[in-house]
Amino acid sequence: MISRALGPEFGGSIGLMFFFANVCGSALYILGLVEAVVDDFGSPAEGTIGTATQVLPRGYWFDLLYATVLLFLCLLVCLVGAGIYAKATFLIFLIVMVVLGTVCISFFIVGVRVVGLPAIRDGNRTELSNASFTGFKLSTLLDNLH
Repeated sequence: MISRALGPEFGGSIGLMFFFANVCGSALYILGLVEAVVDDFGSPAEGTIGTATQVLPRGYWFDLLYATVLLFLCLLVCLVGAGIYAKATFLIFLIVMVVLGTVCISFFIVGVRVVGLPAIRDGNRTELSNASFTGFKLSTLLDNLH
């Protein structure tokens, strides 16, 4: 389509760059997804207590395996045809919208949390301090306006 509008010289070079950008973008998206999945569902580090959902083994080769499986699924969707690709992108769009909605809602329903602040060094003494995070609340806004 680009080569028809701009001619074969410009269209071919722009199309080639667009192809390479999509390849690099896909690799980055897969790496980001694998990292997020392993952070949420990967086995906990030594000496820490995990949850029941942290079942995936961690490690470089496991990350490579997860990324390969996801890329293979993407390949299968693309090989089946454009119709299933359109349905898959709509499904992914719905999932992303639900996740973004829950993130926006979580700003307002979060409870008070204690957050550790960076250490204050005064000479030879180090002072640790904590603060509380309340999320977006009108009472916190009014307290901070002073």
